[in-house]
Amino acid sequence: MGFTRRTDVAALLYRNLKVLAALIVLLVAALLFVAVREHRSEWRAIQDEYNRQARATGKAAAPVALRQIWRPELDLVDRCVSCHLGMGAAPAIVPAAEGGAGDAALFGKHPPVTHDVRAMGCTVCHRGQGAATTSVAAHGRVRFWDDPMLAAPQVGASCGFCHGDDVRISDGERSAARLPIDGSAWLDGKRAFTALGCRGCHRLGGIGGNVGPELDNAGAKSPAAMDFRLVTGAPTREAWHREHLLDPAKVSPGSQMPKFARPAAELDALVTYILSLRAEAVPVQLKPRPRLVGAESFLAEGRPLGAGLYGALCVQCHAENGTGKVIEALATVVPAIGNRDYLAVASTRYVSASIGAGRGGRAMPSWTRDAGGLETDEIDALVTYLESLRPEPATFAAVEALEPQATAAAGWVVLARDCAGCHGPEAAGTDLAPSLVAPELAAFASDRQLYEVIVRGVGDTAMPAFAHLPATSIASVLMALRAGPLGGSVVRGWDRARAVREVEASLGVAELAAYRAAGNAEKGAVKFKALCAGCHGPDGLGGTGPSLTSPGFLAAASDGFIAATILAGRSLRPMRPFGGAAGIAPLSRAEVADVIAYLRAARPEDPKAPMPRRVFGNGARGAEFYVKRCAECHGATGQGGVGPAFDSPDFQRVVADGFIQALIVRGNAGTPMRGWGRGGSAFAWLTPGEINDLVTHIRRYRAPEGAEPAP
Repeated sequence: MGFTRRTDVAALLYRNLKVLAALIVLLVAALLFVAVREHRSEWRAIQDEYNRQARATGKAAAPVALRQIWRPELDLVDRCVSCHLGMGAAPAIVPAAEGGAGDAALFGKHPPVTHDVRAMGCTVCHRGQGAATTSVAAHGRVRFWDDPMLAAPQVGASCGFCHGDDVRISDGERSAARLPIDGSAWLDGKRAFTALGCRGCHRLGGIGGNVGPELDNAGAKSPAAMDFRLVTGAPTREAWHREHLLDPAKVSPGSQMPKFARPAAELDALVTYILSLRAEAVPVQLKPRPRLVGAESFLAEGRPLGAGLYGALCVQCHAENGTGKVIEALATVVPAIGNRDYLAVASTRYVSASIGAGRGGRAMPSWTRDAGGLETDEIDALVTYLESLRPEPATFAAVEALEPQATAAAGWVVLARDCAGCHGPEAAGTDLAPSLVAPELAAFASDRQLYEVIVRGVGDTAMPAFAHLPATSIASVLMALRAGPLGGSVVRGWDRARAVREVEASLGVAELAAYRAAGNAEKGAVKFKALCAGCHGPDGLGGTGPSLTSPGFLAAASDGFIAATILAGRSLRPMRPFGGAAGIAPLSRAEVADVIAYLRAARPEDPKAPMPRRVFGNGARGAEFYVKRCAECHGATGQGGVGPAFDSPDFQRVVADGFIQALIVRGNAGTPMRGWGRGGSAFAWLTPGEINDLVTHIRRYRAPEGAEPAP
């Protein structure tokens, strides 16, 4: 038994020794193979060839060794100089193209750049796999390598990545000289990206829309994450981006991005710019000192801030000059925000609030700092630009100068054409707008005040701006308002001169135009709520009577006009006098001043606050008309279609009833929205009451929080 056991152990030991011997043989063979392969490696062969050419040209041979550049702050290991010796690892050899015998790519001198190539290496600009020791692996054309070497035309992308923050489009070609190499392609790409309005859909650097994906790291997208099945040609990032620009839906099925059929040079420039968009940070110590801090500007050369922002962020959807367009990929009609009808009724508050809030559920994003990335002053500049598209009105001096040529009859033609839809066919006033023939209007409003209301409108009410009217038409309208209706005064026995004298005496002024209210707003608030809120609303924003605290009204109405209206009332309207023996609740001079002080001190506008309801019609009747005439464009449930969506909480919050009234009456020229009010541009007539019914129904769609329920 003992002998047998010893025999088994010896046999096992013998077998193990044979296995060990075999492993040693394999190890020695592997070491020999590695040594032979290393001796015959690609980089060694290149260095041997360099030394042969160097000796032939009288230069010293370079030690044969694997070389590398290590930049830990960039997480960079770069062995490219093991082959590209002329780039700084050894003296350059004159290439054959210049009369020498050297290989330009391997042994030639690097083109002049601001970097020290010996310190920075190659991959910081050309990318690729810097730690590799073969050309195939180093140049990145290997499966699953995330950062392949850039094609020669796109090398400028790396310059833009590091130095782009310091290059302004507005600097023109001067900026290209700041880049380490010729940066014109990258600069052209950045310029095209801005001119095409790509930021309108894509957020970049914290600024842009949310329809498309963010682009901050678009240039670092791995080829492994790209689907090349529908890309013709080589499966490279450059080819993918180029074909994606040409036909996004083909390369990325389901994409809503429009096609960009641009010239080949512009497409290459855009691809270069896109490849420069990488999220990783550049170490501050590596930024050129003179340009350590540089604010990026994406505005076109020579354009004001607002116009530049519009071109960069809005033009892709709203088109040049805000004419609007159909975007088939998004199945939407983008509204015209630069045409006359829209700008005539859109108040500064509404435009600013719309830019800030956006339209939830639509392609229009919020552009506030936390969303689209714009500061308040930039939104203000954008609003100013849009308002600059309004027609420049005739000056008051020009209107006065043409008064001899004006006639009341011509003024009544203008009133019948442009004003009857709101003020009624005889301008006697309706549920939408006050009487224009009440004698108090002509008595207490100056020509300048009436002119301002005509050409500027009254913001957030149904009164649009008529800035397009020629001076002769405005002069004729003023004359018609002064003369009253063609059939004579609507109030028998009314004496204008006496009415003005009585008001001036009550206010203690020689001329109504000189009156300035100096009252107590707190006392005025008490009096207003007791006597005025029943018609004008608890905050003066309107009800049965018009809004008295809207910025548009307060900008147009003088203290004298408001005071005279309080004291004398308004004929043909529910507004009764509050002065003299006929006053229903006579107010003293001080009390009138207190009420005006309260109106002037009304809380400032808050663009985020919901606009209050001031129209209360019959929603059921409005729904019947909506189904017949509006649902086809705006959707059966207000979800939008060819026309904008009414069920958007953002729309409901920022829009005023007056804005809706005015657009229903006037329509929006150049869009499918026709006018429905009485007048020359109307498609079919709706009475003022029917328009209010329709507005009431529209307000039923997702009414903003705190708004009163529709009847």
